[in-house]
Amino acid sequence: MFSAIDIDHLVLICSSLETSQAFYTQVLGAHPERRLDSPCLLQLRFGSALIDLVPRSDQPAGLNMAHFCLNIAAKDEASVLQHLEQHGVHHEGFSEKYGARGYSRSIYIYDPDGNQVELKLLSRQQQSGQ
Repeated sequence: MFSAIDIDHLVLICSSLETSQAFYTQVLGAHPERRLDSPCLLQLRFGSALIDLVPRSDQPAGLNMAHFCLNIAAKDEASVLQHLEQHGVHHEGFSEKYGARGYSRSIYIYDPDGNQVELKLLSRQQQSGQ
């Protein structure tokens, strides 16, 4: 069993990184966090959360979110895996990922509508805000 704590980050697909960056920074007050070339990604900080902007590829028109991430608290990875398996939820296993609270172990699942959800297992230090 585990409990969701908050949203870590959202990933938005956009037609122009520059236009989207201008909107989120100038209109909504985000602060640039980091930019990667591979994968092409621009991260903007909103308080304790991030919005990741990625350029549109050949995704169907109208699709603008790749996934969202929930920070979770659990005893360990095994307890999360056991819980998901008890509910028949397919996953691809844990891997190290970067998010608003730094690097953590994440696992990707899909909701019943096919939306990808990242579950980020926070360390005890990350849970306490240290």
